Amino acid sequence: MTGLPEDRFTAQAADALGCGLLHEAGPGQWSFRHSLACHAVYEAMPTHERRAMHLRAGRALEGRPLQPVAQLARHFRLAGDVEASCRYTEQAADLSTQSGDVATAALLLHSLVTSVALPAEPLVRLVMKIQFQALSGSDPYSKIIESLESALGIQALTPEQQALVRFQIGRVLMVAGEIEAGRLEILRAVPHLAPDALEAARARTLLALPLGNARPVSEHLRWLHEAPAVAMSIAPHHRLLLSVERAFALLMLGVEAGWTAALQIPDEPADPRAASVVAAGHTNVGEEAMRWGRYDEAGQRLAKTLALAERYELLDSFDSIASPQAHLDWFTGA
Repeated sequence: MTGLPEDRFTAQAADALGCGLLHEAGPGQWSFRHSLACHAVYEAMPTHERRAMHLRAGRALEGRPLQPVAQLARHFRLAGDVEASCRYTEQAADLSTQSGDVATAALLLHSLVTSVALPAEPLVRLVMKIQFQALSGSDPYSKIIESLESALGIQALTPEQQALVRFQIGRVLMVAGEIEAGRLEILRAVPHLAPDALEAARARTLLALPLGNARPVSEHLRWLHEAPAVAMSIAPHHRLLLSVERAFALLMLGVEAGWTAALQIPDEPADPRAASVVAAGHTNVGEEAMRWGRYDEAGQRLAKTLALAERYELLDSFDSIASPQAHLDWFTGA
């Protein structure tokens, strides 16, 4: 790990142990007595040496039978190995999600895409995986948008690649509440998205949502009708996402068929990754049910969201249901 000759390593290890900087944690294993000492030594190292040691650490850990993917992701990211850090971060995030820890998965992906200049293709894929509901902090969006805009401005991209990046910028802007700016980016992306791509369907469904400036209902319905049918080749998670967004758009537009579409939202997610989508779906339908005067259904939907938020630690969901729950209590005299 140190890259030192054995005799020099032995002498320096003895000095570090003798002065109390390190202590022996086990046979052939040493650790710092205090984390502050660890940070002080780490920060005193020249940058090039630090990067070289992170690379050696990553390569050493790769040889383990059970690879510690989160540690590998960190070491290769700090070593500047973009391809390896991207691969191991995605693996670590997927494992966290599979175990139900969606908050750690979101944090790992957010940290990578906002601190490493990734090529457009993995950047778009990883941004799509981030579950914003699981992130803490008041603004988990702006740094992601900066990374996407940087890729758009610096990298040589085909029109379709540019459209995929623009769609993600628009989607994140809309999630962040900047509706008109988000719509504009999505409108610029639509003509260059592959007709059978998931993004083509999602882009039109997002444009169908009557959010932001007022527009004729017919315009929103046109976008919804233009959205291509969901191909069976699309992953179940993404098919669920599209069906949730479609049901929300129909109910917001006052279309009775939205209630049939809302029945497709399951009570329980098929896997932890789908939890935030199911929770958001029930929140949205609950809020629309209240506007339609269906107070019993509104209460049931919001209760389902709360149960999912508690089980899967969906931090943002607690805030998103507070307002509709207060409105529902007011309307029902509770």
